Amino acid sequence: MRAVIDGRVVLDVMQSIQTDHKLSSYTLNYVSERFLGERKEDVHHSMIAKLHRGDRNTRQRLAAYCLKDAQLPLALKLSANSVYGFTGATVGKLPCLAISASTTAFGRRMIDETRSFVLREYTVANGYPHDADVVYGDTDSVMVRFGCADVAEAMRLGALAADRVTTLFPAPVQLEFEKVYHPYLLMGKKRYAGLLWTRADSPDKLDTKGIETVRRDNCAFARNTIAGVLRRVLVLRDVPGSVEYVKGRIEELLTGRVDISELVITKGLTREVSEYATRAAHVELAAKRRRRHAATAPRVGDRVPYVILRGHKTSKTYELAEDPVRVVERGLPIDHRHYLEHHLKLPLTRIYAAILPNVERALFSGPHTMGSAPQRLTRSVVHAAGISRFARVVKACAGCRTTLSDADRDAGLCAHCRVDAQSLYVQCMLEIDALAVAHHAHTAECQRCQRSVLHEVICANRDCALFYRRIKTQNDLREARARFEAVEW
Repeated sequence: MRAVIDGRVVLDVMQSIQTDHKLSSYTLNYVSERFLGERKEDVHHSMIAKLHRGDRNTRQRLAAYCLKDAQLPLALKLSANSVYGFTGATVGKLPCLAISASTTAFGRRMIDETRSFVLREYTVANGYPHDADVVYGDTDSVMVRFGCADVAEAMRLGALAADRVTTLFPAPVQLEFEKVYHPYLLMGKKRYAGLLWTRADSPDKLDTKGIETVRRDNCAFARNTIAGVLRRVLVLRDVPGSVEYVKGRIEELLTGRVDISELVITKGLTREVSEYATRAAHVELAAKRRRRHAATAPRVGDRVPYVILRGHKTSKTYELAEDPVRVVERGLPIDHRHYLEHHLKLPLTRIYAAILPNVERALFSGPHTMGSAPQRLTRSVVHAAGISRFARVVKACAGCRTTLSDADRDAGLCAHCRVDAQSLYVQCMLEIDALAVAHHAHTAECQRCQRSVLHEVICANRDCALFYRRIKTQNDLREARARFEAVEW
């Protein structure tokens, strides 16, 4: 049930989007794909002048970029129904804390009156099958559990209660019946999930609020995992299946089988780096990228993507944040266990706290938590941190990967693998062909996105999973060819 007060107020559309749509990113490409159903080539600002000074083809690519830029706002016709955001902000066009305070105070009073009425009227003593209970109330809504056997009866009682409660308030205040949640999982204040019904015949969607499926400062792996859990628990009603699903996802994570695009975390740079009082991962990385290449470094207002690398156990998290592109290019090792402990464990514990008797034992102990992603030893890793500093890179056999002796170093194969060199040659060629096909497919998709299949891909959109896959397959292909060419066949 929701209180509606008629009126009109003009708000910034961007603020409305951020309030009503909890996206992982608000870049033009991400919003375009979400609302228009198509990607937008993300041309970095440093490339615009170069494209404009080029030939007809480069200007055509720039025009395609600008057309999507202009079309997007037409698809975002959203409005807001509250003055609290404007008046409650001390810096803005209409700051007035008294108005914002009175708005919330009036809402709290209405909630208290609604709760008292429902608890008093909808009881077994008054002829109803169950005593009603108000399970949640927040700002302009009240959630009531009537104890009904089916959704249709809950809708009937909800609509009736809304009409009766409306008579308690002065016009034009009106309490409307809005929706039914069944089943419903309440994890705390402003944290809940449930199957939403506006018609008795079928549910509309799985609705969530305040949890990791909608929080954009978390990685996609955590959001997708939580979404999968909620679907199995609330839609399929399969709790044992959800537990096995979580175990499988944890095993995938710890064994390094999760794509890096799902592990990217993004946070906004709201002020200059020097103005931050505390050291945060995205702030430190922004400063690091500025020292490397100032032209492409994040600016105030940008969202900074990063992943967490392996490091010494005494290292701070902000010291281990790194640019995902650099991680892919140099093969730097990602700390997968950090994602389990800091991004996945807490939200899963919240969900299963009311479902399982011992969440720690059921989800976070067992063989599925023993895995460890293999670490590819490169020169970048050797010079990274911790015990890796004492390692040295040696030449390995292209077949079995054992360390080559001084006599076999130039040949590139150990004595055992040289016996079956012909079969090994075929395997290497098949590996190179498979990587070449994958890289070609990723590049072709990026070229279709930029509407030019004859030109080099210049997209720098770090919100796109294909962006990282294209770079990774390109590097893997280069390394596979280098290993092949290092062998004296």
